[in-house]
Amino acid sequence: MDVTKANFQKVKLDFEKSINDSELISIDLEMTGLWDSFYSKANSIDNMQMKYEKIKNAAEKFQIIQFGVCTFHKKIVQDYYGSASDNSNNSEDSTNGTCHFLY
Repeated sequence: MDVTKANFQKVKLDFEKSINDSELISIDLEMTGLWDSFYSKANSIDNMQMKYEKIKNAAEKFQIIQFGVCTFHKKIVQDYYGSASDNSNNSEDSTNGTCHFLY
């Protein structure tokens, strides 16, 4: 479900219940970029520290434009997991240049 300013209050309680009842939560961030050159991209020859530094630098440089949450709930009778997902787009506040979620 897409969460916006217009429907935030309506979906808030369902979202909170879904999080509280979940067995697993997945978070996904869509960003304005991941790397600014081929050399700043993490690759298979990097050691763990190099990968961490490259990913950290990208996270500090680029803005989050969408935030997604997916909750998973075990369906005992059917022996599988069901899921529910919610997305919130971000917008830039033109008055001070900050980015915030729409709710």
